[in-house]
Amino acid sequence: MMTQMLMGAGGPTVILQAAAYTSTIDIYSCRFNLETDGWVWVRDGISTVDTQRYQWLIGGSTSDYEALATIVTGTFSTGTAGTWLDLATVAIWGRYSVTLGPKLTQVTFDLSIRAKANPAITLVTSRITLTSDRP
Repeated sequence: MMTQMLMGAGGPTVILQAAAYTSTIDIYSCRFNLETDGWVWVRDGISTVDTQRYQWLIGGSTSDYEALATIVTGTFSTGTAGTWLDLATVAIWGRYSVTLGPKLTQVTFDLSIRAKANPAITLVTSRITLTSDRP
């Protein structure tokens, strides 16, 4: 499922995809980043590095936007919930499993983006699930 909002004729487009990501490697970290280059980067699967997934902003400047993560279930190992974050800097949310032995940890959150110029209107919201599955 993709959620998208056009900001006027010929203006910037903001996109968020609802998705679930799972990490199953030694560092057991799963994370979701909104980068200042306008791309979503994710660490999941068996990767030890973040990989570029899709553009969340087409046209415009990331510094014109803010993001809000609202937790549905679980907790973040890293990242902020309940506060609008300025996207002039990278926003990262993650779930890590550091306990020895088998461990499954998960966080599900709704991620919203709004324009700073019109903070009363949420442009897009999508549900993201991050799972750290330590075998």
